[in-house]
Amino acid sequence: MSKSFPSPFRPIDSLKLTFNHIKIWYTAGMGFFTDAYDLLIIGYILATIEDSYKYAGIVMPGFTSYLVGPDKDFWNGLLASIALWAAIVGQLIFGFLGDYWGRKKIYGVEATLLTIGAFLSALSPNLIWLIIFRFIMGVGIGGDYPISATIMSEYANVKDRGKLIALVFSNQALGSLAAAAVGIISAVVLPPCIAWRVMAGIGAIPAATVIYLRRKVPETPRYSLLANGNVEEAKKAASFLGGDIETRQPVLAKRMSLSEILSKYGTLLIGTAIPWFILDIAFYGTG
Repeated sequence: MSKSFPSPFRPIDSLKLTFNHIKIWYTAGMGFFTDAYDLLIIGYILATIEDSYKYAGIVMPGFTSYLVGPDKDFWNGLLASIALWAAIVGQLIFGFLGDYWGRKKIYGVEATLLTIGAFLSALSPNLIWLIIFRFIMGVGIGGDYPISATIMSEYANVKDRGKLIALVFSNQALGSLAAAAVGIISAVVLPPCIAWRVMAGIGAIPAATVIYLRRKVPETPRYSLLANGNVEEAKKAASFLGGDIETRQPVLAKRMSLSEILSKYGTLLIGTAIPWFILDIAFYGTG
């Protein structure tokens, strides 16, 4: 019979909810809020440009000729979906880098890309540049998903882990509601040529508020100890929560090949991915 050993993370896993747990939730959650806002606001941007021409005859140079011309379906589809395609790229890049370099080294880079992409989208001189800037923004959105969720789960205590991760993801619902509110109010109050730019630019604000906070989050205790074997770094990260780890020796997790991972977790992966895929069709389809 194999002998089991207590987890070195037991002290932080058994902690009560602390202020820094909430701080990490806010830091991660604002990314998910912005992700949903920026992905869903494009529907209101498209409607503003198209309807202003259709019902008021307002021409926006560099935009209207694409979005209401003979190839409008192609350009509308490309503009609406480019951030989602870019998010796939961002997830793969940042997911790999987060495992290879660590969470801390890249946390905040994705929010910076998101902020820059959203801000420049509002200043786009024509549709082509808007598509390019939304691609940059989409890479940041994709990078936010794996890194923020991982950091929250690795810092969370056992008792509140499920609730904290659920609260991080719940910010997507708030972001979609914010997109609807900003889209409707901007379209009603502002001239169309300004309204869509305001809709796009506001998407930079939530992400910008957490760039500094993300850069200050210590490397997670689990990555520090299990991936780097760095006891001191792991203890420093644990102290960020007001806890400690129960080891003085480096502890490195066994590296697994892709085939080993799929063999052990393949069923769980498929069982999680398929419902999530179906959910996202409904969620992002509303944009």
